[in-house]
Amino acid sequence: MAAVQEKAADSPMKNRRDLSFSHFSRRYRSKLANSDAFYVRFNTDAGLAAVSFFDGSLQIISTMLGDRLYQIHDDQMVMPVTSLAWKPSRDESTDSQKLLGACLNGSIIRWTANHSNTVEHISLNDEQMYHAIDFSGDTRRFCVAGTQPYIEIYDEDRMQRVQQIGDRVNPAHSNKIFTCKFNPQAPNMLVSGSWDKQVRFWDVRANRLNISIGGKTSICGDGVDVSYCNNYAVTGGGTLGEGVQIWDLRRLEKPVKKMVWSIAYNGDIINPIVNSVKFIPRQNLVMAGCSDD
Repeated sequence: MAAVQEKAADSPMKNRRDLSFSHFSRRYRSKLANSDAFYVRFNTDAGLAAVSFFDGSLQIISTMLGDRLYQIHDDQMVMPVTSLAWKPSRDESTDSQKLLGACLNGSIIRWTANHSNTVEHISLNDEQMYHAIDFSGDTRRFCVAGTQPYIEIYDEDRMQRVQQIGDRVNPAHSNKIFTCKFNPQAPNMLVSGSWDKQVRFWDVRANRLNISIGGKTSICGDGVDVSYCNNYAVTGGGTLGEGVQIWDLRRLEKPVKKMVWSIAYNGDIINPIVNSVKFIPRQNLVMAGCSDD
């Protein structure tokens, strides 16, 4: 986890040194599975964590002590659930929680406490291999995206597609879409990132592109997030060595901050492949998930 200093008064990164790392004490540590973890997502109040694994299994964990509440792995779960999204809820009880997961066969899974150690499998689009999913703040819609050049928006109750951003003629992206998410502070803004080195911010009401970060960062995971003040975005770069970068959404010509992990003896900047980034809500911190290389 890293934080940086910015001059702007409203910057989510203000009052920090050039690069610092947080020092949290370990609350607990427990082995969850023999398979490596693929994706982790906390629910609204962070009381529950959903963890998908490379073997296709899914676990629901209590974050208080790390207890495994539910373990899910049926015959259809042969590939990892690539992305997870909790339905926003003000009710903290486990019974009110709902989880969606994106799958590589063009389907999604849906879990509630009533499902216990099972999930509902819902086929959406046989042409897709989904890599990203997210709930809208209005709790009625969710978006999914993957290998096809468009972003799909569905009504969650009816499980019917209500909107599509992009198509094969005018694609939302020209390569795999690894992240798409609604902006919690601006529910009609959707952000997407792809291997095509494009990060794009969409106006959902007008179904059109609003602003973009073009050709400057290759997204290969859940590598885009928007700050709570809604003025900044953070991106995590892929194979181009971009690393973590902070962008002012009002001036996207260049990043306002590039985080440097290390510098080689010859002066070259060395950054890991960053698969995931996220602003810590209401804090001057950015959390980044990186490769070890």
